Amino acid sequence: EGSDYLNVAIKEGCLSLTMGLANGKQEMQIKPNKVRFDDNQWHKVSVHRRIQEISAITSFCRLSAVVDGVYADHSHIAGKFTMLSSGRLYVGGSINTRALPGARVHNNFVGCMRK
Repeated sequence: EGSDYLNVAIKEGCLSLTMGLANGKQEMQIKPNKVRFDDNQWHKVSVHRRIQEISAITSFCRLSAVVDGVYADHSHIAGKFTMLSSGRLYVGGSINTRALPGARVHNNFVGCMRK
């Protein structure tokens, strides 16, 4: 399915996102002052990815995330891509997270998830 991926994790109390693309990777962390997301409370996470074509050979990818409708961050990268070449989304780890190019989290998620 290609080497692209989107990894969502909680690391040291903050939300960590890494998106690996053929042209590079995007990383971001949402780490508000005096707020942790590993607090045994439910948190709602929304992740959005938007591609804007700048020219025939260059696109602009914006990755944004919001936690609880309040805490937000975004990052962007330019390159030649139109989509993730993978349907894989990892939450809290993957089959082999250390093998994902650029991933800085480990398979250690303990907690609950709900739809």
